Amino acid sequence: MIKPRKLNISKSNNYWNRAIKVLPNGCMTISNGPMSYTSNVSPKYNLKGKGCHIWDVDGNKFLDLAPGGYLKILGYNYKPLTKEIVKNVKRGSIFQMPHPLEVETAETIVNTIPSAEMVKFAKNGADVLTMGIRAARAYTGRDIIASEGYHGIHDWYIGTTERNKGVPNAVKKLTKTFEYNNIESLKKIFDENKGKIACVVLEPVQLTPPKDNFLHKVQKLAHDNGAVLMFDEIITGFRFSLQGAQGHFGIKPDLSAFGKAMTNGYSCSALVGKADIMMEFEKGAFFSTTYGGETIGLAAAKKTIEIMKEKRVHSHLWKMGRLLKNGINKTLKELNLEDHYECYGYPIWTQIKVKENEKGTTNEKTGILIQEAMQRGMLAGLFHGISYSHKKKDILKGIEIYREALKPVKRYIEEGTIQKYLRGVYGGKVFRKVG
Repeated sequence: MIKPRKLNISKSNNYWNRAIKVLPNGCMTISNGPMSYTSNVSPKYNLKGKGCHIWDVDGNKFLDLAPGGYLKILGYNYKPLTKEIVKNVKRGSIFQMPHPLEVETAETIVNTIPSAEMVKFAKNGADVLTMGIRAARAYTGRDIIASEGYHGIHDWYIGTTERNKGVPNAVKKLTKTFEYNNIESLKKIFDENKGKIACVVLEPVQLTPPKDNFLHKVQKLAHDNGAVLMFDEIITGFRFSLQGAQGHFGIKPDLSAFGKAMTNGYSCSALVGKADIMMEFEKGAFFSTTYGGETIGLAAAKKTIEIMKEKRVHSHLWKMGRLLKNGINKTLKELNLEDHYECYGYPIWTQIKVKENEKGTTNEKTGILIQEAMQRGMLAGLFHGISYSHKKKDILKGIEIYREALKPVKRYIEEGTIQKYLRGVYGGKVFRKVG
């Protein structure tokens, strides 16, 4: 039995009180902020990580089932990778001329991803997606983008969201949105904008599988209308497989954006794709960044990919992910909580779906489960991205923590007393909707 503990988060709270005075939103990456957890009981600042565990600034240790928020495909401080990073830090990171790692890392990616004929590097996922949009517009001579999913901070995408303040209206009109698994919604965009669509961009999959050959239908529709197809594989890339979701589903987009797991969380992203489209950057399209050739991120990408190949990382991820997903859902069934919670998604990327009904709101049920799991030693954002550092014992420990946390949650739900025992507020997942 794992008993709850009252967490000391005084240092976390102190840092937060300082942060809100000098940082808009209180933090740089909003989805990592306190609003994604239950206030008053959840730490706000991590200090270090090792394997699949993290320590906060107050010294509390937690099991982490989504290290770095999906980024840490190998785990925190994976020794062979850390050694490679330190070696490159010591010899310098940016020089007056390109470093051989630009070539070596690009070759590694081209030799790994079938759709990658050429590569360009940047630092963030949003940057290489915008790079791809520019290349597609240059290649087709068209302006309008058809978009599905989440694609970061830049105007061409963020103008389609509720967080669009500061984006010119003229820019907002250039991106049209369609629905995942609804090919008719994409057909409508093409019908209403004949000969004007430069690019169709989407996340190939989130947690809901593509239905009725959806991805291949999108590809055919794009190509039949002279548009470029780009996959946003910032999350799915190197998580579903070495070739990303496109390898898993057997499809080759024209362009793809990779990041996150590609480097085990170090700052480096990549746009890959067909040479004739990528060569637009030699024909007048421009995208050059100071840190695109920075060697720490490049070294991390090259070494991480090499390790994933050598260690057969993905077979491990799928195996441990199945164990976790099945274990959580078995626990929910045993406790008769299936009307309130469900673990869904692919084994390598799952989430606890919280169901709203007369027994409580989604925010209440999310907040109380996070609270109870945190107090039993698990950093619980209710989403899971398994790493190579998660061993069977860690997964079983996570299932056990969920079980022990769900027991009092079951009682609170049945009694209608969630609000009585909820010691803080769950603010709701910030901005991004995953489905």
